[in-house]
Amino acid sequence: MTTLHRILHVDDEEYIRELVHIALTELSTLEVDGYGGAAELMANPPHVLPDLLLLDVMMPEIGGPALLATLQEQADFASIPVIFMTAESRKTETEKLFTQNVIGVLSKPINLTTLANDIQALWTSAQAT
Repeated sequence: MTTLHRILHVDDEEYIRELVHIALTELSTLEVDGYGGAAELMANPPHVLPDLLLLDVMMPEIGGPALLATLQEQADFASIPVIFMTAESRKTETEKLFTQNVIGVLSKPINLTTLANDIQALWTSAQAT
């Protein structure tokens, strides 16, 4: 089983990026690269590929699902597992998010005290299959 070490997080809300970064780096041993949107990510791709993508679903320029489709066209990103974060709570909407390599959907508001454990549980479950 591969160990989860580095997460690439994309969310247009700066305060959410900051809180997620704190929750994942200070309450666990994870490393997080945060981006404010697709344009920022494409202009400044990470130097080290992540183990996991953590993508906000609703962003103004390009939403998480469209960003994922773009990333998966690149060989380096094609097989990286994905967790979406969304404020959308309807089951029919969240079920639509389970596409290639999507291992989970976390509902907003995020519980920052359990976020690292929630992500790790999804990661471990996906690695076991």
